Amino acid sequence: MPGRRVGTKLRELLVNVRAVFETDAFTSRTGWSVVAKGRAHVLVDPAEIAAAEQSPLDTWVPTDKTTYVRIDVDAITGRRFAFGLSSQRA
Repeated sequence: MPGRRVGTKLRELLVNVRAVFETDAFTSRTGWSVVAKGRAHVLVDPAEIAAAEQSPLDTWVPTDKTTYVRIDVDAITGRRFAFGLSSQRA
């Protein structure tokens, strides 16, 4: 990644290519969490970068992102849960 400022997360990929991605969401009544684990690869192919730039994903912090990482997932787990009274108290 010459000429680019590399953050700590990307710098870690130089030492350890294993990556974990977690996403969570909730409403007032339910929630869910999904964790994907796999091998991370920095995209360098222009076609892959162009495809990544067309994805509907947005960053939480509106900054320019010039490096894209793909995770080849080999394990995925998730859980769903409901908010409210505990079954012990119902």
